[in-house]
Amino acid sequence: MSKKLYFIIPILIALLCGCGKNIEVENREQDNYNNHEIEEVIIENVEEEIPSQEISNSNESGNNYGNLANGGYAAYNDGYIYYVNGIGVGGTSDGKLYRVNSDWTETTKIVDDKAQSINIVGDWIYYINKSDNYKLYKARKDGTQKMMLSEERCNSIHVKGDWIYYGVSYYIKGESIGELYKMKTDGSNRQKISDDYVINIIVEDEWIYCRTETYIPEEGEYKYFLHKIKTDGTEKIKLSDEKVYIFTLYDQWIYYVN
Repeated sequence: MSKKLYFIIPILIALLCGCGKNIEVENREQDNYNNHEIEEVIIENVEEEIPSQEISNSNESGNNYGNLANGGYAAYNDGYIYYVNGIGVGGTSDGKLYRVNSDWTETTKIVDDKAQSINIVGDWIYYINKSDNYKLYKARKDGTQKMMLSEERCNSIHVKGDWIYYGVSYYIKGESIGELYKMKTDGSNRQKISDDYVINIIVEDEWIYCRTETYIPEEGEYKYFLHKIKTDGTEKIKLSDEKVYIFTLYDQWIYYVN
């Protein structure tokens, strides 16, 4: 997918987005059947468990790209707005995860965690738990069955279909160390994609778009450049030589601030 770059100030993309034939049943001549005996048919009671088949979420995105670009602090799903309450909505400002009807009635706290990078796919919410050292968690949309998926310190995530893509970051003796991973939404099949320090992950088709931290020795500082990396880690492409502070994707274009 070709991408073109434009300089703009990103705007958060709003959440809300028979005729059958009448069949005439003809009377059939009963004489053809009157002279035949109907054999006894025995129907046995067969108890057989039919295995349930998990419905794949295909390529469903856990949040829209505009929200992900702004830290994933809100998401719309099935008539509800899920949000991190950091702006005093409902009289509180505790940074925890809530949901409210789309008409802003019936506010409910989902989990008692400070959260970011909200993603919702199927019946589950995925988020970074700031209350537990930025570890990766998931919970049912009603807040039940909360569980930790990764003990690593995450900086951003994007859930796409049955996969979670997430960046891990550490600081050791003043040096930034990061890695890019993916795992199944049930926590299985964890795979390293790249040894890059990445942030602001957006997954589109077979590519992961992200800001990658790079140390510039001549300037003595770290800068973030826009890259795309194959979801299997086989290819990495630098998209701009400019510093990128924030970006998003829309309609086959990349919008960013340098």
